[in-house]
Amino acid sequence: MGESICFIMPTMDGGGAERVVSILSGEFARSGCDVTLFLTNSTHTAYALDKRVHVDTSCAESNPNSLDQIKAIRAKMRAMPNTVFKIGRASCRERV
Repeated sequence: MGESICFIMPTMDGGGAERVVSILSGEFARSGCDVTLFLTNSTHTAYALDKRVHVDTSCAESNPNSLDQIKAIRAKMRAMPNTVFKIGRASCRERV
């Protein structure tokens, strides 16, 4: 298996950034990467996603408070060492 990549998005309800994430996540999955998409505010996806892309909506479903969402996402990041994270418009390489 290739590198692990995680996109963190508030929603995938439609829009330019969401369309780009849907395309990139599919391309990364097709190239052998383990791809996860965390949705923080919505469980709906307006664009078709490759079946190999794992969509995690647990933050959107159980954490209405922004601080709780941040804590939950941070815990997930710690559980995924050596994963490249894309958060909104800023990227970071997370090594925990």
